[in-house]
Amino acid sequence: MRCLSMPMLVALAQGGRDVVPHEYHVTEILDPPQKVYLKRHKPYWIAPQTMVWAIYGTAIHNIMESGHDEAVRLGVNDRFNCEQSFEVQLDGTVLKGRYDLYDKIDKTLWDYKSIKQYMVERLMAGDFTETKYPAQLNIYRAFGCPEAEHIKIEAIVKDWSQQAKMDPVVDIDIPIWPDEFVKEYVKSLLKIHEDAEATGVYRECLPDELWFPKSPRSKNFGIPVRCRDYCEVSSVCEQYKEWRKNNAR
Repeated sequence: MRCLSMPMLVALAQGGRDVVPHEYHVTEILDPPQKVYLKRHKPYWIAPQTMVWAIYGTAIHNIMESGHDEAVRLGVNDRFNCEQSFEVQLDGTVLKGRYDLYDKIDKTLWDYKSIKQYMVERLMAGDFTETKYPAQLNIYRAFGCPEAEHIKIEAIVKDWSQQAKMDPVVDIDIPIWPDEFVKEYVKSLLKIHEDAEATGVYRECLPDELWFPKSPRSKNFGIPVRCRDYCEVSSVCEQYKEWRKNNAR
């Protein structure tokens, strides 16, 4: 089997961040402590084909950002702040983030996401149990855009078809959490990651963090799909190595 084209390989290799002690990004602190620690401290390899999924979201954000820039050039987009970064210090640790769009008239914080149809249906029904979206976006609001009174996801349905019972782009309301709760929640997450940094001891991923399919009819039933298909450090993870050893077929 041939390797990917050079432009594809370069595209997949972009987007990494330098590790800075006592500095974390919002999406990073929401990841399992084991994954964060291994990414920061262990050299690891990634099969390029398994990273293709990651460029979908990046492509969507690039397209939306270019659309915003063009609207500004045309003088019709003064009401929006787009791709705004923020940085705060909490108990000696730096938290960084970047939100997608803020509507200054509607006071709405927007986030662009590419999401599969089954998950869009759950989110529209108010079921957020299997996603970190509410946590991520409430952190963005509390620390980066506290004037926002509403939070919404503009979801692009990645597996949409003509048979889908929804539009290809769907707006999803995200409940707002109290600011004080968000701040204490973030401090607790930062402490978990900082303790792991200081001691080298981190907790293993919990079952719900491994993305085991719930339906026995799934062809992946009993398999930690996140480890197999989506985790960058699964090649250096002892927990996944042990699972593979115990479930060799």
